[in-house]
Amino acid sequence: MPQPLLARTIGLVIGVVALFGLFDAVAASEPDLVCVFAMIVLLSLILLIGSARRRRPVLVRADLARWMADRAAVSGERVEDVADRALSAYRAGLLDRDDVVARELV
Repeated sequence: MPQPLLARTIGLVIGVVALFGLFDAVAASEPDLVCVFAMIVLLSLILLIGSARRRRPVLVRADLARWMADRAAVSGERVEDVADRALSAYRAGLLDRDDVVARELV
């Protein structure tokens, strides 16, 4: 399971369990527990929404994905870091900043 998906799943489970705790605390008329569980539910919702709004996956052609995987294996980096550098170099090339492109690809 990819790490962002695992984090979202854990956050969702925590939120659901806290929601059940909130219902139980309301039924038992425990105002302190209601506050605690309400905060946990609120924080888990904020984290879930925040994680969903972060970096979205980008579809990459198969040949470029192989190149990034090969490049990452040779350099010992993560594929994500190679992709970040490649996109930065491409963006700099679009902006006609040749010096940045040369630095990024080295």
